[in-house]
Amino acid sequence: MTTPATTPPKPTLDLTPARSTWFQTLIQHDKKTHKAPDRSRVLESWLRIYGGEILSLRNTYTHSRDQLDFTLLQHARSCFAYMLGFHLPNFSRAYRFLERVERGAAISTYLKEHPCHIYDIGSGTGAFAQGFQTIFPNTHPIHVVEPNKHLLKLAVDLLRNTPGIAPSAVQPIQCRAHEIRMPNHTEETSLFLLGNVLNQIQNPRKKYLQFLDKLGEQVVRNSIIFIMEPATEAPSTEMMQVRNQLVAKGFIPLYPCPHTQTCPLTGTRDRCYSDFPLLPIPEMHWLDAQLGIKRHVFSASAYCLASPSVAARLQRKTPMPTLVGKPVVQDKKVALLCTPVGTIERKACDTSKKMRGEVFFTPLTPKPDKPRPKP
Repeated sequence: MTTPATTPPKPTLDLTPARSTWFQTLIQHDKKTHKAPDRSRVLESWLRIYGGEILSLRNTYTHSRDQLDFTLLQHARSCFAYMLGFHLPNFSRAYRFLERVERGAAISTYLKEHPCHIYDIGSGTGAFAQGFQTIFPNTHPIHVVEPNKHLLKLAVDLLRNTPGIAPSAVQPIQCRAHEIRMPNHTEETSLFLLGNVLNQIQNPRKKYLQFLDKLGEQVVRNSIIFIMEPATEAPSTEMMQVRNQLVAKGFIPLYPCPHTQTCPLTGTRDRCYSDFPLLPIPEMHWLDAQLGIKRHVFSASAYCLASPSVAARLQRKTPMPTLVGKPVVQDKKVALLCTPVGTIERKACDTSKKMRGEVFFTPLTPKPDKPRPKP
């Protein structure tokens, strides 16, 4: 049951441990031996070696995701380049997403009071799990699930290097998402982190649907599901359907939806996704600048859902309208609001500083048009 709750204390934004762990893990996996490495010089050296490969990977993941070659990251070199260029952005996106969930549901309080197991499925370099550990420091076991042996080794070493995590608590599982044996315990809570994995297991469709069925079956246990997928049209449309399926099975949406109805954007040309501001990570901004990558926010199709047994114990805030975007017919003074009763409202407002996924507290009146100078 949703009840008014006091605002949880805002987590201290200390990114030094995450940055240091990322750099330390790269040093650990670099074939070149570094004695007392200077971070700036080492990064410049890596950029000269792997910069072209990072740009090639980014182009593939950004513009040709529907034609991904799944042998793309089968070599240690390409996985190293992937961690160098993509881990910090993925970590930033995960952190900002979890920060929003915490703001509305105070999950940290629940985690301190209940034993949990974390499953980072399709972990890649472990960015999602590291983001989770950074914003929710805990000693819960972390199961790292990844079919790529090179990425799995990077993720496991990164998490074992992360302050506050006992190395023995990090358990590697080399398998594909649909092959995982789902937990069947009833007392402990299972936290499923799904970052950019569902859009990569849709072929064959049968295995993808089997995995979703396995995930849906966790509704009868203590479970929380965190999903982050690309914000492009096909994946975000698919994730709206996945969200509907999980809600139909009984899961309670914690983010971004303020209701438990079918998504009101289903079947329309509009779609739901979230925008997240970049974290102030110097290495990430430096790499972007050197490679000519321009971005101000991260976008993702992001959802968090909890089983009824967990949702009933969370101190959730009273549902508020959520900004889900602009309509297809672009109008800078009109925004789409998802309401607690499960409808979409179009409101006149100034959205220049508003991000999709944020709670919309007070409708803003449009700024008056500036008078045009006479010719």
